Amino acid sequence: MGYSFIVSKARGPGGSLLTLGTRYSTGMTRSASIEAINHSDPSQMWALRPRVASDPGTFGLQNRQYGLWVQAANLPINVAKTRWTVQLIGHDPWGQYGDSVCWHHDNYPGPYNALAWHADWEKKINLEGDPPYNTSRAILAYRWCGGADNELWRFWEATDAPRHGSRILLTNFEHIVQLGATPERKVYVHPNRDAWETWTVEDAAGGQFFLRSAHGTYLGSNGNGEVYVSTNRLEWERWSITFNDGFRIRSSQFGLHLGARPDGSVYTHSNCQSWERWWAPVVG
Repeated sequence: MGYSFIVSKARGPGGSLLTLGTRYSTGMTRSASIEAINHSDPSQMWALRPRVASDPGTFGLQNRQYGLWVQAANLPINVAKTRWTVQLIGHDPWGQYGDSVCWHHDNYPGPYNALAWHADWEKKINLEGDPPYNTSRAILAYRWCGGADNELWRFWEATDAPRHGSRILLTNFEHIVQLGATPERKVYVHPNRDAWETWTVEDAAGGQFFLRSAHGTYLGSNGNGEVYVSTNRLEWERWSITFNDGFRIRSSQFGLHLGARPDGSVYTHSNCQSWERWWAPVVG
């Protein structure tokens, strides 16, 4: 079963990522929460499980660590029923209370979408309030507000840190494009997720790695921020890959971070911000 992080389009302090998790426990239920992303935390990972195979658009969201399901529930003190909490319970999509734990992707354009409650399509999973956001905010099922960042979400596949021998994609988190290389040794980013956008991780000793393209060339950079591929496998082609609010890919020689711009160009820079944030799902 594949698991994903459910990441909000809203950002936390300093532009940090916020993801759906579960922090609070009250008796037989747990409350959904908003968390700073941690790629190794199973309480932040979710399986999307269709209610029936013939209708993949109706699904439950099951937490990896606790095995519980996301449900919208009316707060008892709210007679008007305009404010619903989001909790985790043991009822599954196939049982008596299945409607209460089923959800749909809405039809909002772009890479982030709303998560609509099956029992009331107008209720969407919502990060409470207005920006700036932080991890103290509540998660609600709330009426649609037109596509604000705090009511839009994206599923990112859960992945371990890259290791020797892994074949990975390098996806820029901000622009949602993959790093690739051509046979003519051009480095680019593109929405494709095909062979030219895969990289094989090779051990370079000391916690560092080489990144080999599908064409047998290696990703490298120089001190002025230029990124290239070549057949060299030397100091300028060594990288460290660490997790800090997303994966950070840092030139071992120059200490600069790999990034991508909206125009599709690739660079290294001392910045360690949103354009330098990557995801590294394993594809083989």
